[in-house]
Amino acid sequence: MPVPELPEPAHHDVDSMLSRKFGKEIANYFSGSPLNRVSFLRTDHAFLTAALKHPSTSFLLFNNLQPLAKDPTQLDYVTYDDVRTIIGDNPYAKSEADLVAEYNSRVTIPQLIFLGLDETQKSDFEWTIYRGSPFFALDVTPKGSITAAAEELIGKMKSRGPHFIEGRMHTSLPAPSAAVYAQARALLDWNSRNPFCGQCGQKTLSTNAGTKRICPPTDMAALAEGSVIGSAIDQKPTDRPSCATRKGVSNLSFPRTDPTVIMAVLSADGERILLGRQKRWPKYWYSTLAGFVEPAESVEEAVRREVWEESGVTLGRVIIHSTQPWPFPANLMIGAIGQCVPGKEEILLKHDPELEDAKWVKLEEVREALEVGTSGLGEEAGPRYKEGGLRLPPQTAIAYQLLAAVTGDFLAAKKGDHANFRSSVVRDAEQELLAGLAQIFYSLEMNHQAHESKPKTALPSHLLNGNHAHSAQHSSPLRRTSVNAREREKLTASIIASNSRRQAIDLETSDGIPDGQSHATGPTLGGHEGDVEVDAAPRDPRDEPSRPPPSTAGRPASPYTQNPPIDFDGLSWPSLGTRERRVATPAQSRERLQKLEGAITTILECIGEDPEREGLRGTPERYAKAMLFFTKGYEENVRDLVNGAVFQEDHDELVIVKDIEVFSLCEHHLVPFTGRVS
Repeated sequence: MPVPELPEPAHHDVDSMLSRKFGKEIANYFSGSPLNRVSFLRTDHAFLTAALKHPSTSFLLFNNLQPLAKDPTQLDYVTYDDVRTIIGDNPYAKSEADLVAEYNSRVTIPQLIFLGLDETQKSDFEWTIYRGSPFFALDVTPKGSITAAAEELIGKMKSRGPHFIEGRMHTSLPAPSAAVYAQARALLDWNSRNPFCGQCGQKTLSTNAGTKRICPPTDMAALAEGSVIGSAIDQKPTDRPSCATRKGVSNLSFPRTDPTVIMAVLSADGERILLGRQKRWPKYWYSTLAGFVEPAESVEEAVRREVWEESGVTLGRVIIHSTQPWPFPANLMIGAIGQCVPGKEEILLKHDPELEDAKWVKLEEVREALEVGTSGLGEEAGPRYKEGGLRLPPQTAIAYQLLAAVTGDFLAAKKGDHANFRSSVVRDAEQELLAGLAQIFYSLEMNHQAHESKPKTALPSHLLNGNHAHSAQHSSPLRRTSVNAREREKLTASIIASNSRRQAIDLETSDGIPDGQSHATGPTLGGHEGDVEVDAAPRDPRDEPSRPPPSTAGRPASPYTQNPPIDFDGLSWPSLGTRERRVATPAQSRERLQKLEGAITTILECIGEDPEREGLRGTPERYAKAMLFFTKGYEENVRDLVNGAVFQEDHDELVIVKDIEVFSLCEHHLVPFTGRVS
């Protein structure tokens, strides 16, 4: 029998903050129903009446909890006309209050359950704002006063070809059908298990379209034998004994769901998985451990307790992976992944004798078994399975999903460390980020090559101001040469005058300031007494200027003339680190890169990451290279950067500056940035 595909989780293709952080939601078999349950309409008998008789309505029949199907992979549905002989014309014709008042325990009421609306099917059924094909489930098991009608309907169905398929789980159905079957079976089973009141022991009545049971205060059964609901309205029913469920707010009973934990257990080194087997299971067949959650117990506590009781192994960190409804009879399997505490891995089966055996299995062996050795209980393994190999549950079981997660990309573990649990979406995002950076580098390189490939003008570069193409269109070569030459002479004169008394920076001294000079006596903004000083102490000793330059002779004092924007080397009085970076040899550049890699590694460790895990091993190097690329402006000559477009403060002619690329660093947040002036 082919294994059905698993359902897709709701809105799986929509990007969200939660998906990016925790990964794609996992939907297990028996979940992913196509029905909108519209549970708030279960008390609306007008709605139920309309849904019951609509031509698009489907009824799924059960006989002793066995569903009607064409074959093990396809359910079969019937219409209202097919079931009318059992349910009557309209079981929702009267209100719940009237049904309770006329309750007769002698009369067998067929168990009918409203499942929901299938909004994926085209249907003209509409109720206010709700649309879709209605689905019901009906128990046609022959019993009580409906025995004859039920047997007749069962025979009629068999004569058409469909049959009530035997078996317990029916895990060969397509995922959507399996979800509908699971809902119907669970509710029918709950109703059949609770025909009597848990408080007083008297018979109960099903209401709310099969999702609630109540203990009626009166009973018409004591009246004339053979009376049916509504036939003795004028007679007084018999009062039933007092029941606590009719007082206060606890006068009803709802379907129960029993939470069960099932867990994949990892060894402390993350290299092995703990598996166990029960005596009744086929030979070589193992699975994950499982157990019920007890009252006043968290899921994580239940996982640790069950693992210790069944295997003697002590768990530390526990996370929840996914859940699976399991309608046999009414469990919710809560899938978890836990990791053993170092030194607490010894298996001890003497606490709880539930398991026949438990053992640690290497990840690689589990991966292989997931490929070739899966099957349901009582089923043969696949054709690739070799006798003696490990056997595991099929894909439709949540145990399979847990094992696939810890042996796949859900988990990143390094020997000797605790396992790091990460979602596949986070890893995909990391790869997308790296791909994005690579695309940025490629684009920048293409732009750089395109810039270099531009035809060069015949004029010397030092004569160019701004965009030479624009200048060529709007001025004659003779005038352009003469104007640029004049500006260049003025700029050179300003630089020489500004630096005529500057002393060279001594990189070997502690601050590079020549003897006999002090920042305390530096010039003020504007050069007048009482103005704000511009020589406040720098934040980094390497940023100390060599000496505040004097004003340019014959020019008004200003921050620009007192501190010219460029130095002779074009680095604007750079710090020691910048000079070292500019003149570094290839060996020194490699050493700088390694030093930066070490710093990034330290950052990752400090924020709680493991730089040695698979996804991060190359990150420090990639980040370091990216940081150096985005800050390469530190080692670029200013005159080269602006293409010679540097002018004196009093320049009063139009200047066009284009295609200036900027690579720098926000010193406040240490965030690199890049851009283009165009």
